[in-house]
Formats: sequence, structure tokens, C-alpha cells
Amino acid sequence: KRQDQDADQVFSSLLINDPDMIEAGWGLAETARRRHDLKKAEGLLNKALKEDPGFAPALISLAYIKYFKMDFEGSERLALKVIRMGRDKVDLSNYVRAYCLYAGAKGMIAHYGGLLSKMINGPAVRRNLDKAQKLQPDSPAVLFGLGSYYLLAPGIAGGNKALAEEYLKKARKVDPLLADVYVRLAQLASIKGEKKKYIFYMSKALEIDPGNELALDTISRRCKFICTGGEE
Repeated sequence: KRQDQDADQVFSSLLINDPDMIEAGWGLAETARRRHDLKKAEGLLNKALKEDPGFAPALISLAYIKYFKMDFEGSERLALKVIRMGRDKVDLSNYVRAYCLYAGAKGMIAHYGGLLSKMINGPAVRRNLDKAQKLQPDSPAVLFGLGSYYLLAPGIAGGNKALAEEYLKKARKVDPLLADVYVRLAQLASIKGEKKKYIFYMSKALEIDPGNELALDTISRRCKFICTGGEE
């Protein structure tokens, strides 16, 4: 929280000195997004993209917001826009995130769609995660994406709980503050009947990020972003 407050002050100061500084506007939007103030973040991002429609960091941040607002098609379009810019025009981290977001959006579209949607969009998940992995195999976003894929996919589509645990634990090691990883580990623990581990991982996720959408979605059992196991 203190880091977010410090970042807010820095970016706000930059905007006072230069109201058209796109990077500062994006930075302020990103801190708002991480605080789950999606309305403020979206407004700032739209302003930045009005100035520069090809500003990849803002497109990525907005794609995250669209995803958590369950506008999966919107998230897919924004991520694809970044991918189509080409690797030479986007920094590696954002380019990899774009592939991971695109894969995640495709997975949710398949999940909520009918048989045809599952046939078309389902295979795109692993295909795009593989592309991201080739670019940056140790990225926490990639490791989390693969772990989630192996956890949530049915066996016929490559689901594998052992591989899910392996990739999620790798993601936790690379980025111990990635709250989403602990939620998926909690779900995996629930499947295995390990209640103490479920409580530990979920508590850790909420300690890091009390407003984490995936954690709150799981605890509430709304399961908008796919729950698995027998969480209570």
C-alpha cells in the first residue's frame, strides 16, 4: 500500500508538470487498477490511449480491466492488438503479457461458449501460452498461465494436476507477491482434500491483495473466473 501511495504521488507530480505525459497517466492508472479502482483506472487509460492508441502498457492494463469486468472479447481484442504490433515495437515483458492475456481471454470465451466456441477457442489457450513460454520461459505470468491451464483444463485437453502444482510453485518462487498464484494453489489443495493448505494459501493471497478478484470470486463461490475443488 505504501508503495502504491508513493507511486501515486510521483505520477501525480509528473502529470501536474506535464498533463499530456502518457507514461505518467498510465502509471497512475496502473496503481489505481492494482487497488481495484477500475473506474478511475479505465478513465485514465482511455485518456492515454486517445493520445497514443498504440501505447502497449496502457493496452495491457486495459485488457486486464476488461478481463475482470468479464468483457473477455474486449480483453482478447486489446491483447491481440499488442501482439499484432510485432515484437520489435513492444518490450518483451508486455509482449509476453499480451500472449498470456490473449490465452486467458480465449479460455474464458471457450468456458462460457457452446461446443463450437470450445472447439475454436479452447486450443488457442495452450497454443498462445506456448508462444509466450518460448519468449520468456521464467516469466511469472507465463508460469501462472501454464499452471492455471493444467489445473483447469479437462484431462482430454491436457489437464494435469501434478504439472499444475509444478508450474504454480515455480511462479510463486519467481514472484512471491503474485496473489493469483496462491489462489490457484489453494484450489489445488482443495481438490486434494488438504484443508490446512487451502486456508494457508488463500489467507496468503488475501494478505498480499485483500481485494484480489480471483480470491474473492473463489471464496464467494460465484466462480465467474472458474473455481475448482470443494472450497468452502
